[in-house]
Amino acid sequence: LLCHAAEGYVKSTVATSSERETREREFTKMLEVRRQSLIDDVQGRMREARTAPETSGAGIDESERSELDFQDDVNFALLQMKADTLVMIDAALTRLRSGMYGDCTECDQPIAETRLTALPFAVRCKDCEEAQEEADARNRPLMNRRLSTAPFWRESAQGQ
Repeated sequence: LLCHAAEGYVKSTVATSSERETREREFTKMLEVRRQSLIDDVQGRMREARTAPETSGAGIDESERSELDFQDDVNFALLQMKADTLVMIDAALTRLRSGMYGDCTECDQPIAETRLTALPFAVRCKDCEEAQEEADARNRPLMNRRLSTAPFWRESAQGQ
């Protein structure tokens, strides 16, 4: 029995085991294709970085160096995001193999198929994800305050 929440109402449908197996095969294929695409992209970018000519500074002024450094930072951030996505895809494939795929890790309710289609490595339903994002947003200013005042507290503790 699968429950789908949409716009405040719950509709129940019975999913046969063959329908579930077909759905799981489709998500497995989608995740594996996305995984391979990310791997190919990351490996290609790493090859490009190794074979790119070195721009150590000869003939480059300060503003050009700054631009190159900024571009390197952006490229590194993109690679990190892709690596993080690969980890999430691998976790989703593990959940598929164990039969735990598609259930929200917070409320144990099924994640909407439309959400899984858009974000096949989702671990939370829309409502639980929104609640998590709100909690993260509330905690972020507190963490930033702690980080920004950390040197102050160390200095004042040393002065006592």
